[in-house]
Amino acid sequence: MKWILFFVIPLFIVGCRGQVVEEIKGGKRHLQHVNLVGADLSGMDLKNADFTNSNLKNCNLEKTNLKGSKLASVNFQGAYLECTNLEDTDCRGADFLHAHLERAQFKDADLTHARFHGAEVKKTDFRGSRGLTEEMKQHLEGKGALVN
Repeated sequence: MKWILFFVIPLFIVGCRGQVVEEIKGGKRHLQHVNLVGADLSGMDLKNADFTNSNLKNCNLEKTNLKGSKLASVNFQGAYLECTNLEDTDCRGADFLHAHLERAQFKDADLTHARFHGAEVKKTDFRGSRGLTEEMKQHLEGKGALVN
């Protein structure tokens, strides 16, 4: 009986994630509390989407347009966000631990209590963003980010 659970539960989770990705491709934008660990959302136009409290750990979001999206308390740990548009987003409390953010754009984003420890931020543009402490600004600038 245990071996059935070992195979069935992961298939169910992967199936659910696939269904959510298809809904996103179909235009769904209200996506609070979704689990999309490891999903490929690269190059998609997700402008004004609401991913509040979602798990996007290890997602591929390269060149994705998230402009104006609600990303509060989202888990982006290990996610790939190179060249991603995060302008005017609500990223309060988002976790970018070890995320790949090279050349991402955070213009006018709210980054209050967002975490960037271990993130790759070379040429990431934080100019005009709000909520970063002076200590965090110095840390990011030391890693090659563009800060006010």
